[in-house]
Amino acid sequence: MEDKPVHKWIQPIFLTGILLFLLYGLNNRIGPIPPLGKLFNPFSGFWRNAETEQTKDLSLCIPGLQETVSIVYDKRAVPHLFAQNSHDLYLAQGYVTARDRLWQMEIQAQSAAGRLAEFLGPAFVEHDRTERRLGIPQAAEKDLALMMKDSEARDAAVAYSDGVNAYIHSLSKSTFPIEYKLLDYAPQIWSPINTVLMIKNMQSMLSRGSEDVPLSNTLSKFGIDFIRKFYPTIQKDVEPVIPRGTAWNFLAPAPKVPKMDSAAPHSLFPGIPDPPLSSKSAPVPVQILKNRPDPGNGSNNFVLSGAKTRGRYPILANDPHLELGLPSLWYEIQLSAPGIGVYGVSLPCIPGILIGFNRHIAWGMTNGSDDVFDWYRTTFKDSTLSEYIYAGKWQPTRKDVQLIKVRGENPIFDTVLFTHQGPLVLKSQERPMNRNTPSLHVLHWLALDPSDELLSILHINKATSFNEFATALTPFQCPSQNFAFASVNGDIGMFHQGRFPRKWNGQGRFILDGSEPGNDWSGWIAESESPRIKNPSQGWLYSANQSPTDSTYPYFLGNQFQNGVRARRLAQMLAVTQNATPENAFAMMLDDFDLHAFEILPFLLQKLVRSRLSSQDSTALKLLKAWNYRDGSTQVAPTLFNLWWQQLYQAIWHDEFGDDSLQYQWPSQDRTQNLIMEDEKSDWFDDISTPAKETLDFLITRSFREALELSRLPSKPKRDTIHFWKSWSTFRPVAIPHLAHIDAFSRLKISTGGCATCVNAMKPTHGPSWRMVVALDKMPRGRGIYPGGQSGNPGSPHYDDFISDWAAGRSYELNFLTSPGLSTRKSFSLQLRSK
Repeated sequence: MEDKPVHKWIQPIFLTGILLFLLYGLNNRIGPIPPLGKLFNPFSGFWRNAETEQTKDLSLCIPGLQETVSIVYDKRAVPHLFAQNSHDLYLAQGYVTARDRLWQMEIQAQSAAGRLAEFLGPAFVEHDRTERRLGIPQAAEKDLALMMKDSEARDAAVAYSDGVNAYIHSLSKSTFPIEYKLLDYAPQIWSPINTVLMIKNMQSMLSRGSEDVPLSNTLSKFGIDFIRKFYPTIQKDVEPVIPRGTAWNFLAPAPKVPKMDSAAPHSLFPGIPDPPLSSKSAPVPVQILKNRPDPGNGSNNFVLSGAKTRGRYPILANDPHLELGLPSLWYEIQLSAPGIGVYGVSLPCIPGILIGFNRHIAWGMTNGSDDVFDWYRTTFKDSTLSEYIYAGKWQPTRKDVQLIKVRGENPIFDTVLFTHQGPLVLKSQERPMNRNTPSLHVLHWLALDPSDELLSILHINKATSFNEFATALTPFQCPSQNFAFASVNGDIGMFHQGRFPRKWNGQGRFILDGSEPGNDWSGWIAESESPRIKNPSQGWLYSANQSPTDSTYPYFLGNQFQNGVRARRLAQMLAVTQNATPENAFAMMLDDFDLHAFEILPFLLQKLVRSRLSSQDSTALKLLKAWNYRDGSTQVAPTLFNLWWQQLYQAIWHDEFGDDSLQYQWPSQDRTQNLIMEDEKSDWFDDISTPAKETLDFLITRSFREALELSRLPSKPKRDTIHFWKSWSTFRPVAIPHLAHIDAFSRLKISTGGCATCVNAMKPTHGPSWRMVVALDKMPRGRGIYPGGQSGNPGSPHYDDFISDWAAGRSYELNFLTSPGLSTRKSFSLQLRSK
């Protein structure tokens, strides 16, 4: 019998295999690829997520409501909620927020909970392990228990959760937000713990920055004299948040540096000692990874009294600078019920409004940047990590076993260890995911202590005066914030608010020896002694993440405050402001004057060695000389200057810090600027990696020519030689990425002005996340905008419809309605009725 050719039977088997693979892939995930059959299903796939402008009024039955809630959506899809009691108001807020932002809400809460691997797979195991090792989910449970003890906070959180669940229960697979379809999982039932987790997310974002590890490495490498010279603790040329000369009549003395057996005798500055360093374990370099928290993170807010404005009423402005993303961090909304009438932006997951105004007051926030995140070098008895040395005795660690569920794989058990100071985040020989995590060091972090920021938010929304606002702030402990305040009664104020540990001067600036009791936090600064001021004689107040007080304030709050370029520029404008209007205030937030360039560029131009410049170099030189120091999107000079400064900064410091320089704290921009302008013969300008002795003039000239090459356009222009170099927006485009980093759902290459140290603090993916100005007339009037849109659905016309106006510096009227029937800008209405 004749055998069949081999190919005769391979072909059908191969085709059958392909068919089976396709059938499997259409209904199941293959690695990161979603089930394509489900995704492209015309009845339940992504096609169902396309939206058109809604114009028809709707009436829906919602379980849990006590009475009907009327909601008016304006032309920008901002909901204005009118309820007859607070329970229904927060339930409706949860419902409408989930209606627009459900996936965003869940992914942010689950990220803080350390549960991403459970839904997204093994790629997120290390993220989840890190969140749990930091103690965030455990701390959230403590916060929840505290929140549930207060009836107002509990009722708001429960009602909000009921509203979110009402929306979730109304969904089918075909109406899931598109990210659930792409990632192939379903929304989870909501609970108040998610509100707490979002607060933890905010605390992590804003209070987790720390310089003690890289600064300890710098101390170890260069010694105390280098620290004294380049890392000052006082910002002498920057006006603090609370004006100089404010009297501090406190009874409790500031903590003194404790006497320790292991204390090192040296001092950083007179009256500001170094942290005690153990003689048994001298500081050694601690390994950390890249991507430390951005030192430029910050925000602006300011208030002008009626004496400084044309209308003789106060004006408040605020623009928090945060990571930009889609869906936007913020959700614009109005909330109205008996005793509550407030407009502004909320954080999805959290009831109430975080930044905004009511009929009596307005408020805005910037990050306080206080040091509440300290690492302790800890000595364990052996590799079991069951005991650690403290006060000369071995103490037991506490163990918390965490179950990490992993989609498609077996769960992972991880043991989180705690000393009395906090969690051990990284065990020996483990590879850290987190950007600034030392091995065998314990973390003491304020965010791990119980607090109830939700209660503060709810009380702020209802406050009607300076005193009521001050009382409302009391529960707000973390992250510390600079709250700007203004009222229709004419009052203005500034509060540096948070829970501040009573530290001795310098405590936590470097890694602390965990075995010494004197290094522990010793109580708290009294609420009445927190920095704050009301109605200063100068008629204005501001904050830009600079130091909150001058040197007369008796307590140590940290050294991580911004270097002050942005603060100085904002203070320059406010000091000369007269007869201001809301338009003037908004324009100040858009200010793109580069004060750093204004101060240093003339000196750099003077030091250039002209004999080494080509004709094209001379053209660039003319551009810089003619520059008005504005970082406009179409200008070329900002590109040339910023690259020049970057190259010069690297040339000065890279040879000292080396390729592992991310392990160290480099001198700041302002300290480097002072070195250049005040000590041009300094040995720090010599490149120690070469036999020659480099001078400042040589470095300035070489870095100038390097900058021109780096900024050059890829092809020669046809007409104007001025355009040999990239414009500012071409060199530094702004991007607003989707939370899942899906480019198709992102806005990329946005053209806009501003710079990292400008008041309009724009960076590639970081910048003004909400701009708001409120005129505190008899009836407050506001304008605002954020870079996004109300909807979280990429298929909606309201997904990113504010971005172009935001980039162009425009704003919208914040339409504060007094009743649902008075809107002249109505798009549609939604009636939520009880079942």
